[in-house]
Amino acid sequence: MSVQAGPSQGAESRESPLQKATGDALDRNLDRPWITSGLVLTLLAVHGGLGWRMWTQGRSLVEAAAFPRGRRLLTRSGAMNIERTDAFELWRLVSATFLHGDLLHLTLNAVGLFFVGRLCEAIYGPVRTLFLFVACGFTGFAFSWVGKTELSVGASGAVFGLLGAGIIFGWKYRDALPVDQGTFFRRNLLPWVVLNLGIGLGINRLPWLDGPLVDNLAHVGGLVAGAILAMSLGNRVVPGEDGGRWPRVLMVVVCLLSLGWCAGAVWGKWG
Repeated sequence: MSVQAGPSQGAESRESPLQKATGDALDRNLDRPWITSGLVLTLLAVHGGLGWRMWTQGRSLVEAAAFPRGRRLLTRSGAMNIERTDAFELWRLVSATFLHGDLLHLTLNAVGLFFVGRLCEAIYGPVRTLFLFVACGFTGFAFSWVGKTELSVGASGAVFGLLGAGIIFGWKYRDALPVDQGTFFRRNLLPWVVLNLGIGLGINRLPWLDGPLVDNLAHVGGLVAGAILAMSLGNRVVPGEDGGRWPRVLMVVVCLLSLGWCAGAVWGKWG
């Protein structure tokens, strides 16, 4: 997915050296989405692990692969359960990002993560993209917790955060981006945010549902976090805006501690 739409020679000739350098770097980086691919594989592996648990308990392979995971299984595996989170199991605000209710839920989020994550990784690099994913997922579920959502899982809050970071990048560096790329970030990403928020609100109003199905609070929380973080994050495409090494080192430490905290907590629930 290249964000460069093939400008005409005339448009290319009007690009400043800064715009050309930024556009070339962005297109080049799109081919190396290592952390995004790793995150997608992690979501698949976690979902498969819960499916294996269901299969060992007598469910069929189809049920284990595609059917909804039960409330007890999700809670034990790290879902944002309001009762447990109220009891200060705050690691759930991170671990819930890696869990999904069923195969459709996983598929939608994995596809969204790959396309939006690949774009953000091209801009921000692997470390900052991982930090955005973890931080936006955490903030999304914090919004959900404060809003008294009973149980919630999924990577959509983190994906909304990556969308927010992409939109802010487009506005912040509108003079450094080629015209076609700037248009993509400022105009093409925002409708996806509005559309998906609208779909979430519409689904929750369906009369035959027992309760809300889509966690819109997590979506809004992730979006807000991504937008705020993008205002201060460096990037690897605009010359002179890398932001230095030590902020990235700090982000690595925060991510490793957060993910290690979650892994240890979940292991304790299953040990």
